[in-house]
Amino acid sequence: MAESLRLEFTCTRQEQSRAEGLTARQVLGRGSKWGSRVVFVVLLAIGIGALVMQVESGERLAWFGIFGGIWVVTFLGLRWVKGRGPGLTRVWVLPGIVRVITPKVDRQFEPSELSPLLESEELFVLRNRGGTIMIPVPKRVFADAEAQGRFRALLIAEAARG
Repeated sequence: MAESLRLEFTCTRQEQSRAEGLTARQVLGRGSKWGSRVVFVVLLAIGIGALVMQVESGERLAWFGIFGGIWVVTFLGLRWVKGRGPGLTRVWVLPGIVRVITPKVDRQFEPSELSPLLESEELFVLRNRGGTIMIPVPKRVFADAEAQGRFRALLIAEAARG
């Protein structure tokens, strides 16, 4: 019989935040925290430069106000959504399928639908290839390093099979 694994846990806000940071570093900075920061600063400088160069001096204050307002609303909205807190997460790794149930997601993935597993010292991150779903799996939910290795090996084996 093929091996399977079932996990049930609740992430802390800190674990969720670390997973988001790990994912952002992978997407923006190719895994580097400083690379991600450089990309962010360069994009911000380009945006401000384009605004200053393209807008007449009398209109700049209005545009900066609009930009600042959108920035504040966006980040307050993100904080409000995150404020709900993560709920119970269930992950099953079965032959040919990975099933994830959270308060926001109830989905079965074929291994070919998942991006390569991200890993830090404290957690694993499962993501779909489209980048719309991110599931942090804290390493604290495993009994020991051997169980973490089994989880890693199962996901890698499923990805190779898919």
